Amino acid sequence: MGYKDLTNQVFGSLTAKEIVGIHPKYRDKLWLCQCTCGKTSIVRSVALSSGSIKSCGCSKAYKDVTGQRWGRLVALEKVTTTTKNYWKVKCDCGNEKVVTYHSLVKGDTRSCGCLRSEVSKSQCGEKHHAWKGGGDLKSLKQRSSSLYKNWRKQVLDFYNHRCIKCKAETNLVAHHIFSFHDNPDKRLQLSNGLCFCRECHADFHRKHGKTNNNYTQLLNFLHGSVFSFNI
Repeated sequence: MGYKDLTNQVFGSLTAKEIVGIHPKYRDKLWLCQCTCGKTSIVRSVALSSGSIKSCGCSKAYKDVTGQRWGRLVALEKVTTTTKNYWKVKCDCGNEKVVTYHSLVKGDTRSCGCLRSEVSKSQCGEKHHAWKGGGDLKSLKQRSSSLYKNWRKQVLDFYNHRCIKCKAETNLVAHHIFSFHDNPDKRLQLSNGLCFCRECHADFHRKHGKTNNNYTQLLNFLHGSVFSFNI
């Protein structure tokens, strides 16, 4: 009985590429397969045809995140590709895009790009905290000082380098609970700092501004999040 040609056929996350041998015991063909995660594996033809093997094993490491939210993005469905684990997501602004699984769960991608655009516009000219009435040269110099950098490091270390809002572990900033501009005596107090990712930080200031910030605003922003303060 002849063997069925499985070349380029898709079985779950696997695409059969070429025959690389014969199984020594069962005598069926061994196929080199490309997984959607980017890895390759060798699989028996019967295992492919029967559906008993559908990935290189990576599927066990990926969770179904349908309906879960990261920032402004909600996961809609998994997208099958020949390289990585991708998900189609929908942004609160209405746009849809395809992003990698890891960029979602690690917090690297939290909008379709609209948030970055809004943040950029909100920090131009008179809207920037260093403009008249928002900040001064002395404040900017203090932010670049070794004392300030050490304060930032201590804050991130205290929160284990994880955003207190969304749990992202990349693109982190140290946020002043009582605003930097209005409270010069608290700028370097460890108890006045907490860890946000850049997008959550931008979201907070978009909702509450950059001056006269306080605990009430923070508690409102963190409503529904699991957190503990550095106090």
